[in-house]
Amino acid sequence: ARSNYVTAGNWYMVTMVYNKSACRVYVNGTEYTAGNQNSTIDINKNSTAKLIAGGSGGESYAAQNNYLNGYLDDIRIYTYSLKIGDVVEL
Repeated sequence: ARSNYVTAGNWYMVTMVYNKSACRVYVNGTEYTAGNQNSTIDINKNSTAKLIAGGSGGESYAAQNNYLNGYLDDIRIYTYSLKIGDVVEL
């Protein structure tokens, strides 16, 4: 991972795209990382699954304070997987 890719005090547009087989993360429209994803995201409206924005993992991570030390703005969730052109247009 590129730990020096972002610096404190700056705003970044971070986009995660998931398409059931791969997950890609873009920072300011440039691909930062990509990898295979072997699990599914439950988008059933009756699901009890939690969405965590600005943190990682589930409740076991809460004790580790594994959360963003900053602000989130303009969070969007789409019902389809964005293509790179869509990411750049955001």
